[in-house]
Amino acid sequence: EEAITMELNFETEAKNAQMTARCLQARRDVRVPRVMDSLTCKSVLTMEFVDDMFKVNDKQAIASNHLDPRECGKLLADVFHEMALVHGHVHGDPHAGNVYLRVHKCTPKGCTPELVLLDHGLYHTVPDAMRRDLCKLLLASVSPFATRRRREALATRFAGPLFRFFPPILSPWFVFSARLTMGDLSAAAKQQLPKNVSMQDVGECLVALHDSQGDGGNMLGVLHSFGYTRGLLNFLDFPERLRLQSMIKYAIIGLLPEDQRARALKEGTGALPLTARVQLIAGDMYVYLLWLLIPVLVLMGPFLFIYEIWRGIIFFLWRLGGLNPLAWEE
Repeated sequence: EEAITMELNFETEAKNAQMTARCLQARRDVRVPRVMDSLTCKSVLTMEFVDDMFKVNDKQAIASNHLDPRECGKLLADVFHEMALVHGHVHGDPHAGNVYLRVHKCTPKGCTPELVLLDHGLYHTVPDAMRRDLCKLLLASVSPFATRRRREALATRFAGPLFRFFPPILSPWFVFSARLTMGDLSAAAKQQLPKNVSMQDVGECLVALHDSQGDGGNMLGVLHSFGYTRGLLNFLDFPERLRLQSMIKYAIIGLLPEDQRARALKEGTGALPLTARVQLIAGDMYVYLLWLLIPVLVLMGPFLFIYEIWRGIIFFLWRLGGLNPLAWEE
């Protein structure tokens, strides 16, 4: 009822659109149609007309406009990850009818895409503490140095008693860093609840997801939005490795001090201090490492605990040497 009321108030939609435009103002490859305030009220929304658009899942239009589907996917992933992990401003309904592409510019080397975002009636505002915890959980899930205790403590804040299932929802690659049993995986394959999960656990999990930290943050809405964008990326054949690299990049930027976040978005990551650039390189390397390890981890099957022991030893040696590879995750 609350969501429907919000979507039917076009003044709210106008404010959401203007907020989105402000969040993404540093990007030249995204367009949010400008709101005509003098022609807008609660029952009427008037925006500028944007021509030459086509749906983000129209492969024929992408090809005929000489755009690279992978470049289109990268733009889509980067924009929505930036909005969620840096600004805490999440589009509530990013399906193919609300996300469009058009040609941004063309050079002798080819054309580049521009993303056009429509339908700003429903947004999820992610409180800053919740946004930072989500960034930390993503980094803890991909990093070879994070302890299981840290990952589970962060995941519990979002999913309560079903914390171990939460990281794989963010990325199926995180299944290797979650404490899942063969029984859990078997039940999932049959679309059943695991035997050790009660309906009370499910209820508490849903309550936690709906108001993750008691501050009004709706993680269910964020997951819903992520699911839509992942579906669009799958349609574009955008690899999970690149999606995860985009997610980790913006999780790292989202944890930087405010002035550095603004500089990274406005001037690019090359304008950041050396320590921040090293963090971004490390994040990329972590994803590559996980990508290389996946075939090995699949073969290890029930012996995944060896992987956890290896991670623990590496983490201990780093700390013993006086280094703290998690300094930018805490």
